[in-house]
Amino acid sequence: YYSQVREGNRSLHWAFHDKNKKNPEVALVDAMRWWSKLLEPPHDEDLTMYERAPFLRQRMKKGTVTQLSSVVFIEVCSRIHALRDHSLRVKHTTFGSPTPLPRMNRKERIQLLARWLYEQRSSMGHNVLETIHHVLWGGPATEAPSRIFDASSKEDWRIPHFGISTIGELLGWAMPDQFPPRNGRTSKALTALGYDVTIHSE
Repeated sequence: YYSQVREGNRSLHWAFHDKNKKNPEVALVDAMRWWSKLLEPPHDEDLTMYERAPFLRQRMKKGTVTQLSSVVFIEVCSRIHALRDHSLRVKHTTFGSPTPLPRMNRKERIQLLARWLYEQRSSMGHNVLETIHHVLWGGPATEAPSRIFDASSKEDWRIPHFGISTIGELLGWAMPDQFPPRNGRTSKALTALGYDVTIHSE
């Protein structure tokens, strides 16, 4: 059932929340025991840990973020689960098309959204790379949660379709020693384990 909850089955994660909320620690230990017995990763976790995470950490270094080319930015976006997932739900009108877009696979959808994001500006003229830099390097690491709020809610920094789940996940990959990667799917898993958390889905 952990695998199904991880994929975001709404009825399951709330059902397990009710079951586990009295003792989330027991549920967490049980989940870790299940995980340790797996013979192979169920959902590309090996690819995430050994390829995607190092790639993102390298590109998110201080002094590097704002210099990313559009090509590299597309590669960054393709490695952020929350953004890949969100790209499947962005309406064609967002991209200025009056009619539905041709059928695309996941890779084509995230590339389309990433190219569009690269050209966007906040109300104060900040581009998406400047917004990322602000979150990661715009002050002390201890104040990063406040800067996530800036980037997801304040018009000065907010870039449409670059929301809190994407930003929270990216912060975790950039600074894994200080923050866990946190997106909507992570919050659903924590909910299933019995923790009271807010689920943000973009």
